[in-house]
Amino acid sequence: MRNTITHLVLGLIFIISLNTTAWSAESASVRLLSDKGSAKTLQAEALVDAPIETVWDQLTDYGKIKTMLPGYDRSTVLQSGGNTATVDIGLKASGLAPAFRYQVKVREDKAAHTIHIQRISGDFKTITASYKLIPVENGTKTKVVYKLDIDLGNIPTLGAGHLLKSNTEKVMIALQGHCSRVHRRSLSAQK
Repeated sequence: MRNTITHLVLGLIFIISLNTTAWSAESASVRLLSDKGSAKTLQAEALVDAPIETVWDQLTDYGKIKTMLPGYDRSTVLQSGGNTATVDIGLKASGLAPAFRYQVKVREDKAAHTIHIQRISGDFKTITASYKLIPVENGTKTKVVYKLDIDLGNIPTLGAGHLLKSNTEKVMIALQGHCSRVHRRSLSAQK
C-alpha cells in the first residue's frame, strides 16, 4: 500500500479543529470540544486548494510525515496491507516537552474519503482520530475535517488543551500549504 494515513493522522493527532467561518489560504480553525482532566477532544477544519485525490495521496503517504508536518520526527510503517497499516510515530509537541513515541493502526476507506486512526501502544493512554475529506468548489478544493480524542494518561495536563489546539492549527496549515504546492507542481508539469 503506497499511501497511508499515518502522517496526517499522527500529525493531526495533536492538532485539528477548524471553523467554517472564513476559509482563506493557509488558515485553519481548531476547537477544543472537551477538556476533562487528561481526556481531550479536538475538531479542526481546513480548506485545501487541491482536489481530493491530491490531499488523499499526501495524507496516506506515511514516509513523508516528518518532512510535511511540524513536530514529527519519526514515521515508520511497521506493517501494511490492503487498507490498513501499523505505524510507529515520533512526536515532539514543543521545545520544552519530551518526545512522545506511539504506534497506531490506520484504516483507510477511500470510497468514503475517511481515515481512521487508533493507538495500539506507546505513550498516551488512548488516541482515536479521523480525517474526512470533502470535495468542494466542483472538486477543485478539499475540505479536511479532523477529529481527535486523546487521553494523555500520566502525562502532565497543565496547558495541554492549549498546546493541542496550537499544534493542531500548525499541522493543518502545514498540510494546506504542502498539498497546495504539490497540486500546483502537478498542474505545471501537465503544461
